Amino acid sequence: MVYRIISAATVLSTALVAQQVTTSVTALSTLTCTASVGGTPTVQQLPAGPLPSSGFVRALAIGGSGTALAVCQWGADADAYSQSCAVTFQGLGSDPNAAADVGPVDLLVEMAAPTQVGVSYTLEFVAPVAITGSYAMSVDVDNDGVVDWSPSQSSIYQGSSAIGPQPLAVRLTGDLSHMGLSNGGSLMSIRMTVVPDLDIDVDQVADGCAPGWLPIFSPGVYSVRVPFLQANGGDVDFELAGSMLLPVQVLGLSSTPTSLVPLGLPAGCLGIPSPDLVRVQPLLSLPIPAAVRPVVIYAQAFSLDTNPVLNLGIASSPAYRVSAY
Repeated sequence: MVYRIISAATVLSTALVAQQVTTSVTALSTLTCTASVGGTPTVQQLPAGPLPSSGFVRALAIGGSGTALAVCQWGADADAYSQSCAVTFQGLGSDPNAAADVGPVDLLVEMAAPTQVGVSYTLEFVAPVAITGSYAMSVDVDNDGVVDWSPSQSSIYQGSSAIGPQPLAVRLTGDLSHMGLSNGGSLMSIRMTVVPDLDIDVDQVADGCAPGWLPIFSPGVYSVRVPFLQANGGDVDFELAGSMLLPVQVLGLSSTPTSLVPLGLPAGCLGIPSPDLVRVQPLLSLPIPAAVRPVVIYAQAFSLDTNPVLNLGIASSPAYRVSAY
């Protein structure tokens, strides 16, 4: 049955979107960083307009003999499973007469993709600790002029939306002012992380067992994850990474807990999936099209030692349940 699912998915599933989401950031107004020692300011500004879509953009100001520093840093990063961007405000110094001001910062972050895909996003705000001065942060999701979140302390905001030809637009505004930097300064940041919302849940249902395996002979790390944009062609990636020996993946449509004691593992070590599909490969990317949903798939990986000198036996990974709706 699993084989038929994979065959149907290969024929029926189309790429959800292209291989990446494009992230752009625009400074809607001039970004100013000011640092001073004893009232003598040094100012550096970043002009309004688009910022590079990769790497980091910095606006720096150094006052006096280098004992005061104001920094605003923006960065974006992505992998096959998430997309994120962050803005950091920072004042540094070792002089009690030093001060640092960052902002006002007004950034518009836009994420777009060729085809619409639903996403869930998390915004994490980290407030400065023990600050003498002031700070503010606000978030306008959809850039519609309505402030959706204005945190006053470290906290998390979650929501869902869509990325497609019409971009997901998030406006971030904030500022930081710190007087007396002799305690080392202050740090404030906000990070937005976006993950796909493809009606697929992944849950761990059993632990793994690797008795006698030394770290140098790693049994590998088994991960079951939903790719952000079908980077490997499927809706779920099953991967045993870092295994020094033979990697085996077992997938099944049902849970049939089986003792692994006959294979040399201790009591309590179980093989969870029914062995509907057994593949000797480190990465399996599985499309799960609408035609076969709803469906539940159980997955587990095994590292097999085929070297009689090492005689490590077998190691089992945690087992996972994948529920696609």
